Amino acid sequence: MPTALAPALFDQVEDALKEVMDPELGINIVDLGLIYDLSWDEENDALIISMTLTSAGWKCSPDAPPSVAPDVRRCYLGRVAR
Repeated sequence: MPTALAPALFDQVEDALKEVMDPELGINIVDLGLIYDLSWDEENDALIISMTLTSAGWKCSPDAPPSVAPDVRRCYLGRVAR
C-alpha cells in the first residue's frame, strides 16, 4: 500500500521533477500543476507519481507506455535520499 512521502522528501522529489518538461509546452510538469500527489510503494520499492496530462496525446498517455519514466529516473536517481 502506498504511503505518503515525508515533507522534506516530497520537496526533494518535486525539485527533481522540475527538470521534466512537458514536450508540447516546454514548461516543467511541476510548474504546470500536473503533479497532484507523490507517494511510495514499499511492496514494489517504487515512487508513485499521481499526475494529469496536458493532452491525451502526451507521450505518457495510456496508449503508450509511460515514456516519461526515463526522464523521471534521470532527474530523480542519485539526487534524492530515501
